[in-house]
Amino acid sequence: MLPGICPTGHRSRRIVRLVAAVSCLALPASAAAAVGPSPKTIELVDHRCVEDQAADQLTLFANGTVRLRQRAAADETTLLAELERAEIDAFVARLLEIDLSDAESLRSGVSGAGFSQCGLALALPAEPRYFFRYGRFDVLPLALEQVRVILGEVEALARTRARHGSLPADYQPSPGDFVRRTDGEIFEVMGTTADGAGVELRGIEQPVTIYVALADFRLVFIALEEGSLLDLER
Repeated sequence: MLPGICPTGHRSRRIVRLVAAVSCLALPASAAAAVGPSPKTIELVDHRCVEDQAADQLTLFANGTVRLRQRAAADETTLLAELERAEIDAFVARLLEIDLSDAESLRSGVSGAGFSQCGLALALPAEPRYFFRYGRFDVLPLALEQVRVILGEVEALARTRARHGSLPADYQPSPGDFVRRTDGEIFEVMGTTADGAGVELRGIEQPVTIYVALADFRLVFIALEEGSLLDLER
């Protein structure tokens, strides 16, 4: 328990857990080296499914690296992508919100020839380690299904990031910039909202205007595009 905090219920315990988790993820490099291994080697999530001639694996590291491995017969591919700090913190916070206690008894799924067996290992900050085993097509408890949905989002973002790159670390939206959304659509930055907390954008292929909170900009847009190249494409 954190000094000076006296939880009185589930919500208070959740707040303490989230504060502890963010503190662990945000340790300076010098402090991290003193207390444990590098975030580059710490696996927060490892999910894999294996069958006779194929396998796929998603590993999420504490530094934001996502590793995707796929094997089909003798062919194996590995894809690496980097998530922003805000993205990894948001995914971890959502995972910490899930109560996995009702899924602890799910230790084995249907197995045998033709069935894909999956394993899920979770080692989230300030949480006990969990491991679950199940068949790919098993009906899962709600909590595990929620985890699987979040991991699907992690995989989709990682594949998009690996394909299109990412915004520069010091990027701030400016009028006239062209940015690519996670779904591949390109928007032009028109300006900021009156309070400075949001960004106004106009679609290039679809003539729509959208507003995105500045704090969420990197969660929605993943690459900066050259305007001259866009002119050639249209």
